Amino acid sequence: MSYNIATALCSKRSGTIFHVQLIAGLLLLPLAIAAQRIDIPQDFNQLLEQVDAYLILPVEDGGYKDIRPFTNRWLNYDFSIRSRKERLEIRYKVVPYKEQDLRFHAPHVLAMQAMMQVATNDEEAIVSSLAISEKSLKEDYFADWGQLFTFVPKLEFSQKSTCQMVSLYREGKGMILLFFLFDRAPAQLDYRRLAISFGEGEVGF
Repeated sequence: MSYNIATALCSKRSGTIFHVQLIAGLLLLPLAIAAQRIDIPQDFNQLLEQVDAYLILPVEDGGYKDIRPFTNRWLNYDFSIRSRKERLEIRYKVVPYKEQDLRFHAPHVLAMQAMMQVATNDEEAIVSSLAISEKSLKEDYFADWGQLFTFVPKLEFSQKSTCQMVSLYREGKGMILLFFLFDRAPAQLDYRRLAISFGEGEVGF
């Protein structure tokens, strides 16, 4: 499925909220914004529908384009976009909820497993972990739990020097992992971390 983001509906988070189940074509506003093209594959669209999630895509002139995910032995992901201008790549991994999988009762375990899979094994490397505030979880992500990890990725996962992994969990829906890969953090990084959200609804803390 393809969306030509020539002009778009902006949210307060400097992004465009797409529930890809509902958007069927172009969103146009009177004021034009520089065009960029992001093609959303149908299988990724279906994953988003499974977990009731919305993409929040950059609409300003960041030059973002989708790039084909590559298979690696550490952690395969579902979708990715990249901006040469901002020198940032964003990868998306969606894990739908499975009632029989006990790990979903401890989302921090799922997140830690994912982080350890892609982080370097260098003993001198530092991993930082920061809990996402309840305010941000409720207002930005509509998630029940979230954590931000910063670390050096394995070279086979990415040749960038830094990875920030945002992990989000919504009870009964699943987990979403966002990987932000860069050498030098772009000025827009705080906004880019708001790259996805679960559907609006009551969340529990």
